[in-house]
Amino acid sequence: MPTFGNASAGINEYDWTIDEITMCGRYPIREAGAVSQLTFALVNQATSHQACHAKGLIYDDDGAGGAPGTLMGLSQPVDIADNADWGMYACVFDGVVNLTAGNWWLCLISDASATGLETMYSAITGGTFAALYDTYADGPSNPASSPAYTDTSKLYVIATYTRNPSRSILTVPPHGPHAFKRRASTPPRKRFKVNV
Repeated sequence: MPTFGNASAGINEYDWTIDEITMCGRYPIREAGAVSQLTFALVNQATSHQACHAKGLIYDDDGAGGAPGTLMGLSQPVDIADNADWGMYACVFDGVVNLTAGNWWLCLISDASATGLETMYSAITGGTFAALYDTYADGPSNPASSPAYTDTSKLYVIATYTRNPSRSILTVPPHGPHAFKRRASTPPRKRFKVNV
């Protein structure tokens, strides 16, 4: 099946602790497609690690200046075991998320127990990355909250889709922007790691 996103972590990688942070990368799909899942590379071994959960989601880039905007779909949760080593986690949608050709934000939201959960992204320029502060328990904000941090890294995420979608679009229950407590206005923690 065809895919889009970023399937290359590069030589230099960052580990990023992601508890209750929505991590997003903006990527183009060259044709109309029905997305069935998002796949992320995750590890759960950082300080204070414990069993946790995460979900994949897709935002339109119709926010201010191309930022995440309208929520298009939310996956079923994935369970990440305590002390889990690096692995690939598929966040599967109940149906499909029908996308037109263009740019879309592919994101991961994690729960409050994800204090040791980290993901991977390329430590290079040329990407469009955004981190949003949001709470897992009440679902992602729709429309998305304003990004708390942005840079030019490329989040490791693979969207799997079928061409010329014929299945009905996945609907998201309507709800307004959620109120949530913002943390201190500092970027999420980074730890530089070089693969050898």
